Amino acid sequence: MLPVLWRISFSCLCVLIWTNGSLGKKYDKKKGGDKPCSCFSLFIMYLCPTESKKNTYRMIDFNMIPSPCYVMEEELLRRNLSLIKSVKERAGVNVILAFKAFAMWKAFPIVREYIPYSTASSKFEARLAFEEMGSRAHTYSPAYTEADFPEILRYSSHVTFNSLTQFERFYPMVQADGNRVSCGLRINPEYSDVKTDLYNPCAPGSRMGVVSDLLDGQLPDGVEGLHFHTLCESSSYDLEKTLGEVEKRFGIQIDSLSDIVCFGVAPAVLCYCFGMRGVIGVAILMFYVLAGLIRLAWFNVMEEQRQEETAEKRECYQGLPITSMAIALPLVVVLKPFLGCEFMLAMHVVMLVVGILFITNFKLKKPKNVTMGAIVAVVAMAVIAILVRHYMRYMSMM
Repeated sequence: MLPVLWRISFSCLCVLIWTNGSLGKKYDKKKGGDKPCSCFSLFIMYLCPTESKKNTYRMIDFNMIPSPCYVMEEELLRRNLSLIKSVKERAGVNVILAFKAFAMWKAFPIVREYIPYSTASSKFEARLAFEEMGSRAHTYSPAYTEADFPEILRYSSHVTFNSLTQFERFYPMVQADGNRVSCGLRINPEYSDVKTDLYNPCAPGSRMGVVSDLLDGQLPDGVEGLHFHTLCESSSYDLEKTLGEVEKRFGIQIDSLSDIVCFGVAPAVLCYCFGMRGVIGVAILMFYVLAGLIRLAWFNVMEEQRQEETAEKRECYQGLPITSMAIALPLVVVLKPFLGCEFMLAMHVVMLVVGILFITNFKLKKPKNVTMGAIVAVVAMAVIAILVRHYMRYMSMM
């Protein structure tokens, strides 16, 4: 990430013109001395090669440029920003601007056409993002203070904490603010290709981020994302190696984050939209999500212990896996025409029973590849049937 942003800063072609009052004056051969703006002219010619120096001077009316100032080539800036936007769209990720690499706020109206978000490491940078980039910042700082944190909350959409104790200290303020800000935790994968320890955030004894041993197989309630930074003037190949280490050390936590969203919160939201809005229905949905959280936390701890004892693959599930809801819910929905008035009752029963099975201690043999393929095929057909049904209903209303 950092190397890309550094390329942005260098490719913006910020040229400092400091001519000591000689800008626009004619060169006197008798008096000698350096030609006015000679370095600047050569730099512009290097960046924008033309057939002659005469054509280069036509690009800029030097008399219109105050001194000192920064001059930026907008066309080249847009070209590099277009490249970054292309990578963002093809990779399906968000790219955010680091002010440490480029903070020329007069250019932010151009930058935000391609990169709408930015990072901040202080309340001042967060305010800069809010006022000049037009969006709230993704804020991370190794340390926060009670005096500054309310202002950081005001100007931030995401706040990353450097340690568990820091998160525990400031998370009540996030809750008091209405949980408007998404909280993340910086992790230390204990790996980096940076050779110089001075610039290595993963060097032995580093306090930058949380190591996997401190998480004990689970993330604190309220943490919605993980942040890591181990690169300094590094390549995409170094990032690939780092991602491998992150997955090895924090893979269980990453899987748990995605599982609780996809198979815990999402089914509960869908059932609420289907009509489980009464007191009993909401209570069942809350129990289901809580049971899913307990099941994932318990699985993480047990799986880490198992991996320390043996390298063999797991042959049985301990309790019903949370991913089973991807089978149960589509099948119930596809049976809706046959269930009629009993559909809502079936939804209540399925969510309650599945939630109970999440936290029940029993062994369930993992299905073989053939069986798993058959299950996936059945679920796929159920989803297709649901989509076709809704499409036909939509067409009949046209």
